[in-house]
Amino acid sequence: DAAARADATEARAAEAETRALAAAKEAEEKAEWNLKKLRKAIEKGKGIEREKTALESKLASLEAELEPLRAAAEDAAAATTRAADAERKVSSLQASLAAAEKRVASLTSELDAQRAAAKTAREERAAS
Repeated sequence: DAAARADATEARAAEAETRALAAAKEAEEKAEWNLKKLRKAIEKGKGIEREKTALESKLASLEAELEPLRAAAEDAAAATTRAADAERKVSSLQASLAAAEKRVASLTSELDAQRAAAKTAREERAAS
């Protein structure tokens, strides 16, 4: 009876050892799988970091290209303002010129009338 119990205990121990070995092997496989996933995640993170660095570099390059364009746009806006100011000045000068020409025409007519009156007056004095 003791031998049977010893055999049963030994069988249970062997079975427990087999289960423990299987559990250890399964845990080891799971750890290897987790390690593999972790390595993949690390590589993916490195790739994302490289992509981020490349995008930041491209952004800096585009911002550098944009700066002269902004300056040119500001210059163009200033030139447009100056052109509008010049157009208003030209329009004002044209109006002043038209008024001066009208005044010259009026004065010329007045002068012609005075010359004619003076001529008539001289002729009348000469005739008397």
